[in-house]
Amino acid sequence: MSGLARKALRPLPLLAACALATVAVLAPSSPSVPAGDQPAEAAELRPAARFALDGRRGTTVLRHRRYLGDGPTLDVYRRAGIRAAVPAVLVVHGGGWAGGGKRRMAPVAQAIARSGMVAVNVSYTLADWGRPGYPVQPDQLSAAVGWVRRHAARLGVDRDRIGAFGSSAGGHLAALLATSAHGRWGEPPIDAAVLWSAPLDLAPLAGHRMLGPAAELLVGCPLAACPQLWSEASPLAAVSPGDAPLLLVNSRRELVPVDQPLRMAERLAAAGVPHELWLLEGSAHAREYMHRTLRRSVEFLKEWLD
Repeated sequence: MSGLARKALRPLPLLAACALATVAVLAPSSPSVPAGDQPAEAAELRPAARFALDGRRGTTVLRHRRYLGDGPTLDVYRRAGIRAAVPAVLVVHGGGWAGGGKRRMAPVAQAIARSGMVAVNVSYTLADWGRPGYPVQPDQLSAAVGWVRRHAARLGVDRDRIGAFGSSAGGHLAALLATSAHGRWGEPPIDAAVLWSAPLDLAPLAGHRMLGPAAELLVGCPLAACPQLWSEASPLAAVSPGDAPLLLVNSRRELVPVDQPLRMAERLAAAGVPHELWLLEGSAHAREYMHRTLRRSVEFLKEWLD
């Protein structure tokens, strides 16, 4: 058995301790960029961007950078003192595609930065009636990934190791990037993603009291009027071999029905995509269970991006 296979099959004590029911399914896969392919000068790289001290355990932050003309902004978090180019993680907030903001995800961004990676906490144009979120929002997140790659040297980022971390609706958007094996959104695909309580198949949610109207706002039309568009906006429908490894986290009795991550895990397994499914007892949704899941979520990203 190869070293990677042994790593994929090793026990997950933290998961077992924090959740009463955990399913882990990993398919053997090679890291997206072998260590030997990293640029020789990467170890000597020093970020040139002017990060300001954030004051949270030695993290620094570059705030409110526009990544798409005069549009939305992003904040870049980095641990002080790191000299080498490190992986970057796009952090995507939730809010039903029509609310929320990147400030909500600051604790996640800080945790990622403290782990030694660079966190890119991103905002996007919120959906409204007459202004659908799809495909604008995934297009914008792809543009954010492109911005990070273009500015990698200044930010101290390895442009070939980029992941995503999404909460609720942000998990849905991160999943669209992760299931873009052929650069569906313009940029090369990301390399790993963590999804907290992500809606992954929109059509079954059309009758949901809260998620149904939110999904209609995202897509811009009712399911009966444009079923193909609802399918295109569903990460589950886009799964294919070569997609990024995923960590799926969901509570059993929460806002997002538990069959969403269960069916996503089945689809990922059929396509041979490495993934872990973590089901929590109770009804906590997304950031409500952060205290139980943040550590393992960051570890998952480090394992696949390092």
